[in-house]
Amino acid sequence: MKRILKRTALSALAAILLLASCAGGGNGAGTGAAERTTERHTETDAPIDGFALLRDGKAIPVVYSELSYATEAERLAKAIGSAAGTEEVNTEKRAAGRATDSARAEILLGRVDCDESRQAYDELTDYSVCTVRVIGNKLVISSLEKASLTEAVTKLRLAISRMEDRNLTLAADFAERYYSSSTLAKAQLPIAEGQELEIIEESNDSLQILFSDTSEAAFETYCETLAAAGYTLRQENTQEGNRHRTYVNGVCSVQVSRFAGIGRLCLFVDPYKKEGQLPALEDSYTPIYDVPLLTQLGLYSNDPAVVDELSAKAGRQLTADSGGMGYVIRLRDGRFLLIDGGYGVADTESNEKTGVYMESEAYRNDPTKKGFEDADRIYNTMKAQTAEGQEPRVAAWIFTHADIDHVGAFIKFAEKYGKTVTVGQLIYNFPVSSILTGWGDQRAAVVQAAAKYYGSVPTVTAHAGQVYRIADLTVRMLFNMELLEPDLPKNLKFNDTSLVFQIETEDGTRLMILGDCYPCEAEVIDKLYSGETLKSDIVQVSHHGIEGVGHGDSLYEKIQATAALWPAGTWKYNYPCTLVNGSTDPAACRTRDERDAKHNKWIMDNIGMNGIYLAGGENTVFELRDHGLTQKS
Repeated sequence: MKRILKRTALSALAAILLLASCAGGGNGAGTGAAERTTERHTETDAPIDGFALLRDGKAIPVVYSELSYATEAERLAKAIGSAAGTEEVNTEKRAAGRATDSARAEILLGRVDCDESRQAYDELTDYSVCTVRVIGNKLVISSLEKASLTEAVTKLRLAISRMEDRNLTLAADFAERYYSSSTLAKAQLPIAEGQELEIIEESNDSLQILFSDTSEAAFETYCETLAAAGYTLRQENTQEGNRHRTYVNGVCSVQVSRFAGIGRLCLFVDPYKKEGQLPALEDSYTPIYDVPLLTQLGLYSNDPAVVDELSAKAGRQLTADSGGMGYVIRLRDGRFLLIDGGYGVADTESNEKTGVYMESEAYRNDPTKKGFEDADRIYNTMKAQTAEGQEPRVAAWIFTHADIDHVGAFIKFAEKYGKTVTVGQLIYNFPVSSILTGWGDQRAAVVQAAAKYYGSVPTVTAHAGQVYRIADLTVRMLFNMELLEPDLPKNLKFNDTSLVFQIETEDGTRLMILGDCYPCEAEVIDKLYSGETLKSDIVQVSHHGIEGVGHGDSLYEKIQATAALWPAGTWKYNYPCTLVNGSTDPAACRTRDERDAKHNKWIMDNIGMNGIYLAGGENTVFELRDHGLTQKS
């Protein structure tokens, strides 16, 4: 996942500094001053009136705090040295408590322990502000956002390289304020005293803000600070040692989260225009049915003959893994909660990435139908479970991640049924587009389809720690890939962008949805939660039983399910080990593609064949009750 940090714009700085230098460094040059031209500068005999970066032929030092600004300090020093024609520009890391000489001219980078720096930081009003100003004998560059300060240094270096004044002089009263992202500006986040922040731009104009102090006390202190600043507490929940409080101010929501298991204190900041863009706290409903129904959608093309036929046409062997995943849950009030949906984007070249071959012959050979089979299956499933004469209504549609075999069906569904089927909320959190790519990445296509066909439908940005109430179901978000930032694992895969969440019915039946959860996120989930939180009656097998959560049993063992929903076709599920590597020894099987692989061992040993429900080629309908699944005929 490419890390994107929101940087403060200092676009005016170069022009301001250039104007200052053209004016002779503030009020420096008299009209009768004798001038001489050097290779780089126009020198003047007049006294300097302003803040000069060069004093008596020597550049003033760059002093930085203990908070990792060494690189920026070196770059700034190099720029000054280059402009001044000298390489002797000192940088100094000044530890807290060390005395600072107020008479000494210096550039202060970050929060340095001295009066001038404290004054600059005390006057910062929120996290969208960055200041560059002269205070006494110091040029102070201050920001509560690391990336903003880095950008300020970049702009300052550029301005210095263009200065013509010999002493590289700024006006004595030079002071500028700059503002960063619109989301930060809207949020008007109050200052967290003593915290060094790292701000990461996420999708949907959201921000994740990491705190340097991750203690319980810091969590409580900032929650109190938000309340004092006029924010209203909207939701609070605790999952073991992981604490979450969400505050709102009318234009932004701020979720304060402390993830004890990974030593993380952060804010998730989301702009919103209406209540529907926030997780529903209570969804009042009138029950029509006694229990919710769960349908595991069937998958297509698990017939090897079809795959062989298409492989011959394509000139290469296509896989018949019958991937895809889709679940339709009919709520007790008759509305539906949808999870993913399956394939749906057609392609004339029968490319594996688009999943054209994941359709029955009737759809595959009919240009008017191509790409719509999974979308039609979703609609027909809901229609059959809806009262006669009524159209289905979707309370919420959750996308675990943006792979085509999970969200492709939504794209085609929106195109065909956008005017027929109402949707209450879309819930997802895809990483920004430049972060990762997957073999079937459909992030942009989903967003475009949602905007075109469901433009008025609120989008909720999912974060770990959220709790949703959707009619008779409670949905708890346990993980999304934001928790892997900022230093992303080298073995990160697109499947690691999956949401992981738990659904609970009113009678306490729990279903764990893993999406395509891969080892990187499984490792974090394992650190965050014990079996107390993860315990579920039913588990959706991760990544169709292919690699999935990794080769260990820890996550499945904590979940302790007695039933498993396996979103794969029969052909892939029964794929013989001997066809993989020519061996009859199960232990020699590669660790993917077949049900007896190591990563599925806990499920096979503890749930067994009688508790596994394979998607196959046809829908399977269950009553979701009594801590398990009751299959309907």
